[in-house]
Amino acid sequence: MLAVSRWERVPGCMLPSGRVVVGVEEDGSIVWLVDEDECTRQAQNNMNDLLLRLVGDGLWIQCWFGRRPLPAVASPAPLLTAPGAPLVLA
Repeated sequence: MLAVSRWERVPGCMLPSGRVVVGVEEDGSIVWLVDEDECTRQAQNNMNDLLLRLVGDGLWIQCWFGRRPLPAVASPAPLLTAPGAPLVLA
C-alpha cells in the first residue's frame, strides 16, 4: 500500500488561474501537474526519480484517513525517524 507520486508537465492553460502547480489526488496516488513553461523536462525527470526513491524506500507515505481500511499487520511497524544524513541532490 505504498503511495504513488509523480510530476507531469501540462500547458499552463490547463491549470487554475494563477497556479503553476496543482496536486491531483486519487486513492493511492498523487500527480503534481506543473506548468510546462515553469519546469524543464530534466527537472521533471529528476523529481520523478527522487519521488520514486522516497516512496519506494518507504520514506514518504500518504494517509487518506477514512478512505481505506488499515492493513492487517502481524507485528507493530517500526517507528519512522528522520535520516541521519541529509539528502543531497547533485
